[in-house]
Amino acid sequence: MFGIYQREALELVIERGRNRSDSHDGTFLPETIANGATALQIAMAEHIRSGHRENGPFRSAQELQDAGSASVLPDGRVQRVSRNLFEAVVQQPTQTDGRLGPIVAAATRTIGEAVHGGLLLPPASIMTVTRTIERRHLRADATIGSRAGGRQDHGVVVGPIASIGGGSFSFASHLPTQDRGDVPGELLNYHETRTKVELNPLTARMSVQRGVWLDLNETLGIALPIVNRGERRFAPVEEQIGLETSDELWYPAEQASWFDDVARSLPPDAIVLGEVPLSWLQGMTYKSSLGERTIANPQHFVEEIELKLRMLQVRTIDRSGMAARDDLEGADEVVTLEGDLVATDGSEYKPVVVIPGPHAKSTVYVIPAERAAGMDEVRWESVLLALAPPTWSRYRSFLG
Repeated sequence: MFGIYQREALELVIERGRNRSDSHDGTFLPETIANGATALQIAMAEHIRSGHRENGPFRSAQELQDAGSASVLPDGRVQRVSRNLFEAVVQQPTQTDGRLGPIVAAATRTIGEAVHGGLLLPPASIMTVTRTIERRHLRADATIGSRAGGRQDHGVVVGPIASIGGGSFSFASHLPTQDRGDVPGELLNYHETRTKVELNPLTARMSVQRGVWLDLNETLGIALPIVNRGERRFAPVEEQIGLETSDELWYPAEQASWFDDVARSLPPDAIVLGEVPLSWLQGMTYKSSLGERTIANPQHFVEEIELKLRMLQVRTIDRSGMAARDDLEGADEVVTLEGDLVATDGSEYKPVVVIPGPHAKSTVYVIPAERAAGMDEVRWESVLLALAPPTWSRYRSFLG
């Protein structure tokens, strides 16, 4: 797999990267940068395999440089990682022209190739995973994208994981806060100038989701649903009492600009779901062929969906004829409505409700109505897989 990464890194440095650092005048051949990046990835993988949980992350850039300089590349060569080369690698753009930068894109495409070759379970969705991060540093054998110092800029989590609702491919990219006002203006300006990315909570997520979607679509030839779940924001210091994350959930789809940002930021043929709290439904209009109705009590409205009242034209997404029906065994029922939800600003959404077993609350997602209008059975199947918890049958079918 490191051979694939090396190849992808070379192609992507030529296409999207840069061949120098900001700290010196010399330049590097794209091949040298690709080799350096691969050597550092190999060093990181070996560090994880050798028990980094006991030893902790690399304690300095020099430690990582030294480890990379001792790594044997897939072609048998050794690439010395000097300080200048190290800086040229880490200073590759995080994003360029709406795509991921070469280093992160190479990791993403390598995972895509591994899935395509049957080495990894097929992914079910692309989602941010802030709500599941309960400590400062996300560290696991399944994680790619760590940076020196133990922090996590981008994390690719591979394999079905119950705590992320069954998404077998998740990409973490988040600000430490959901409010730009919590961050000093000069700090925002510094990072936005260097990354050339607006650090807006919505657009920062969507720009990465778009890049991952495009790279995996090109590598795998499939269009993964993008799921914007409610997230537990990183609590400001004054709120932290033994926890890194707040009890308050932050919903991307609840933000006023989400509908427009989805249209502007994400590929037009991407399936995009946004989780919303029940309060989001307050005052909306449900419009169907049977007429219109203002939602005065969101809780009652969802209870009527659960009861499948005829006036709402509830449609259970039938999985009996789906190719993935075995993978969906035991999954919660998912329903949608024939009509649409209309907000006060005129934006329209197709509701999707996950109905769990007794004594559990339903979860409401919405899809921009224009995107939902063209969804066929195959696309609805991908929605079910994105929202379903992992099952043993999925492991069993993968393992043969």
